[in-house]
Amino acid sequence: ENGPLVLTRGTLMTMGRESLYTMAMLGVTPVMQRELIERFKMDPSVGLAVGALSGAFFSATITHPMDTIKTCMQGDVEQKKYTNIRGTGTKLVQEYGYAGLFKGLGWRICLI
Repeated sequence: ENGPLVLTRGTLMTMGRESLYTMAMLGVTPVMQRELIERFKMDPSVGLAVGALSGAFFSATITHPMDTIKTCMQGDVEQKKYTNIRGTGTKLVQEYGYAGLFKGLGWRICLI
């Protein structure tokens, strides 16, 4: 009914989310780890773990709006409510405010 292209809905947002998440993790995590160990004299093993978790939480938070938009688009394959990236983001903000872009963030953080 919708054709094979329906499988690509949300692909651009997935690529954006994964790219930004990876860049944030690779940029933030080593800095956090170094600061925790050197400045706060944290045990190296604990500093590495806390730095990695902090980087993951930060990265997940800044990329979550892309994940929400992607998920909404993939859930509406008939494009009745969510037509494209911009339209989906606008619709979410209109309906739920900017907090709507972060729906489900708690669950995503729990998965980390």
